Amino acid sequence: MTSRSILFQIGVLALAIVLLVQAVSVAVVLVTPPPAPSRMSPFRVAQALRDPDVARQEGWRRVETREAPFETTAGTGALLGSGIAATMGGDIERVRVRLDAASAPASSQSSVTLRTATPTGETVVRRSAMSSSSVNAMVGAALMSPDFSLPAFEAAWRQSSNQWIVIRPAENAMGRWIARLALMLGLSLMLIAPITWWAARRLTRPVRALALAAAEVQIERPILVDISSGPSEVTAVAAALDAMRTRLEGQLRQRMRMLTAVAHDLRTPLTGLRLRAEQAPPSARDRMVQDIARMDAMISEILEYAAAQSGVAAQTVTIDLVEVAKHVADEFAPGSVSLSVTGRAPVEAGPERVRRVLLNLVQNALRYGEDVVVEVDADPEWSIVRVLDRGPGLGACELELVFEPFYRLEGSRSRDTGGVGLGLSIARELAAVDGGAVELQQRRGGGLAAVLRYPGCSKWPSGAVRN
Repeated sequence: MTSRSILFQIGVLALAIVLLVQAVSVAVVLVTPPPAPSRMSPFRVAQALRDPDVARQEGWRRVETREAPFETTAGTGALLGSGIAATMGGDIERVRVRLDAASAPASSQSSVTLRTATPTGETVVRRSAMSSSSVNAMVGAALMSPDFSLPAFEAAWRQSSNQWIVIRPAENAMGRWIARLALMLGLSLMLIAPITWWAARRLTRPVRALALAAAEVQIERPILVDISSGPSEVTAVAAALDAMRTRLEGQLRQRMRMLTAVAHDLRTPLTGLRLRAEQAPPSARDRMVQDIARMDAMISEILEYAAAQSGVAAQTVTIDLVEVAKHVADEFAPGSVSLSVTGRAPVEAGPERVRRVLLNLVQNALRYGEDVVVEVDADPEWSIVRVLDRGPGLGACELELVFEPFYRLEGSRSRDTGGVGLGLSIARELAAVDGGAVELQQRRGGGLAAVLRYPGCSKWPSGAVRN
């Protein structure tokens, strides 16, 4: 299957969402067309002002109030007021009408044009001037036809008790339509959201898988992640990362080979120096022998670090960390290392690698601290060894720095501390070969806790894990 680019997939997703939204919008408009404007008959309004049943039949709101509700709208409102007052047989001052948009106000002077025909067939045009009130009365009477209606308006009538009765149109139909429209759009959003979420998850899944694989990548292992169905950009990044890892692996192996060759070649002049030291005067012989021994120990550490980096020997067997810890403690002076065991700690690892890790940790604790205690513990997931000391400890920023190759806590290469700063680096590398880990923690009360952790061994009998 050919992988598509992220740009192409995002474009298709965006186009699909736009088309789906447009389809939903068109469907909403077709299913719920906007309501027709509400209209009211002035004749029925006049009836509703007298009879509450008429207001209920029309769905209008009929309220009573002591305060004058509003002023009459000029123009059409005044004409409607005249018609309603005439229909109800009352004074126009007792009626008020308010419209949303006022009609043009009536002029103060108008005229009526009459066209009549004489017996001889001639048309006679007569203009009769009328007062504004007369025109308003005539138009108002015309507006009160039972078949005539206007856009929704409000009307008020003052009773003899000075109580105002107000007729208002029904609830705004447009508001109900907008609410229904919002509900349908919300439902469409609920329909689109899962599709968008699924598409986004499908698009980003290869990226997340690549990120997790890159976080766990090691120099000696390729990137193990199946992104064949992912975007072409992700596939290209994975291939580039794997190629970079391969180049780094080659460079690292080349450096390790060079380091190993130099260390091996140094052994030859050291042998010659050792022979010459035997012939040196006694006053200088002991000093020379000590220096040669230190150089030989440093070369051994370098060779051991190179071997740990290569990770060649990876044979494992089932061993108990308790037995290994006992053998390591026996290699030091009696009483210098205490052993605390709470149960068996089975692991699958190389016995010599585990011994060397523990030996390095204990040597480091004895070099910088005192009252060294080795604790061995286990739970269903991990087998753990803690090497505790009461030395000067380390700052939080140095707990990881000391694992860097050739890192020294002091700048000098004193004879008292010795070494080249590879002990902890070797311990971590050797533990990693068997899936273990080494870390340093600040110990409560002062000192350090070096924690060695291996995955638990399922082959060991379950009843033997704890005493």
